[in-house]
Amino acid sequence: YILLCCLTRPHSTPTHSTVKARHIPCIFSKLKAARKEKSMFASFKDVSLRNSRSMLDLIDCIQPGSIGYDMVFSGDSDKDKLENARYGLTMARKIGATVFALPEDIVEGNHKMMLLVFARLMNVGAASDNAE
Repeated sequence: YILLCCLTRPHSTPTHSTVKARHIPCIFSKLKAARKEKSMFASFKDVSLRNSRSMLDLIDCIQPGSIGYDMVFSGDSDKDKLENARYGLTMARKIGATVFALPEDIVEGNHKMMLLVFARLMNVGAASDNAE
């Protein structure tokens, strides 16, 4: 949706703060419902997002059992963060999210790409909630 808005109405795109205000409470409610409060973050610029644990937990909230936590690394080293990001983006695509981000975007902390990833995940989550 955000990318579509940017392409169709380049001068009236939603700002980071309006999208953040809309999506972060929804993300938090999903994480709380699944008892994954440790994955909460302050903003999309939060350094804790770089290890991809929040993204993986959100994917698991949207489609329970989809994340094999035995394949998730601690995220202490850059190599671990990159592997987690690869796995997270692969699983996001597997559950139906159209994601244009690269693992490097996540590891480097590109907040705009993280915002798009989380927004797409929430769209998939909303669609699956409506289907039930």
